[in-house]
Amino acid sequence: MAKQKPIEYYVNENGCHICTSHSKDKQGYIKINRDGFWRLHRWLYWKNTGEKPEVVMHTCDNPSCINMEHLKAGTQKENVQDIFSKNRRCMKGENNPTNKLMESDIKRIRTLYETGKYSYNDIGLMYNITKQNVYRICKRLNWIEVE
Repeated sequence: MAKQKPIEYYVNENGCHICTSHSKDKQGYIKINRDGFWRLHRWLYWKNTGEKPEVVMHTCDNPSCINMEHLKAGTQKENVQDIFSKNRRCMKGENNPTNKLMESDIKRIRTLYETGKYSYNDIGLMYNITKQNVYRICKRLNWIEVE
């Protein structure tokens, strides 16, 4: 078995153990390849408790934290409730750095579709997004806060 890279971290002012030895994924969670590919906090939780819960939540709200005292088992429903109760849905719309579109684009997409001249596919090609995404925008399943 190959030698595994040690897990290194520092402790921040909130008592979070911030991993410095492994890289993060797009959401800021630490990735690790031990017993398969894992998010490090989930792997540590499993190794320390023997449990593999549906969700391992960060009570500190820091996805880079691997402090076992800051981790708790939960369900997806509990995780979503936690997100809303702490008002952490700030990464929506233009505030989300992964979004290609601005609010003005959303308004224009809806206007284009409402003319009846363009299909979801046509609009998707104009904005370099999928027709499924256009559908969700036009049906107000995505970007619901934009009028």
